[in-house]
Amino acid sequence: MWGSNNSADYTIGPPIGFGASSIVYAAQYRPADGGAPIPCALKVLDLDRLPPSALRLLQNETQLMSLSKHPNVLRVRGSWVDGHKLYIAMRLMNAGSVADVMRYAWPAASRRKSSAAYSSRRCRG
Repeated sequence: MWGSNNSADYTIGPPIGFGASSIVYAAQYRPADGGAPIPCALKVLDLDRLPPSALRLLQNETQLMSLSKHPNVLRVRGSWVDGHKLYIAMRLMNAGSVADVMRYAWPAASRRKSSAAYSSRRCRG
């Protein structure tokens, strides 16, 4: 398993995704043993933009993601706070957004009003 909670072990690249309170960057994890860099994603959240109740939920979600071994859940490989920004390292999934993947893999689902329920069923396996 790879990952680290040390910001010095990562090199941040260009942004690859944007959300309401975060930006996702392509990054490289540099193992301490000198092994080859591993491509990863770094989600950077601006903690000043989140209400206090969301911070507690985010903390719980991050902890659960780091412990999960479910194949449909991205594991957190490291996290740290620098100033008012939270960094979350995870595997780089570069096949597009969930909406993109669904649109091409299950075209009928993207046209249905019940696509959220369809997505939920597909994620469960």
